[in-house]
Amino acid sequence: MPFFDESGRPYVERLEAAESAARLVSEQPATGEAVEQLLAQVRAIAATRAAHMPEAIPAEEYRSLWAAESHFLATARTELGLPPMSQGAGAGLT
Repeated sequence: MPFFDESGRPYVERLEAAESAARLVSEQPATGEAVEQLLAQVRAIAATRAAHMPEAIPAEEYRSLWAAESHFLATARTELGLPPMSQGAGAGLT
């Protein structure tokens, strides 16, 4: 994960742009809450990465990130009227 310093600034900008885009087009509060949960997990890993090498980041932090990602995707698909994704789709790097 990138550090959120000068070298990581492009990553932060893309992250914030993605958050803004999702909030702009979503109507349901649940989708906004899912975006917040996903961003919280991304930021938690970035904070841990600031003090540790990637291999020292606990696997549970990654599992929490993939769970938040899956929850966001499911919530967004529900809002858009799309069917649920098949098992394993969008499951991150497990």
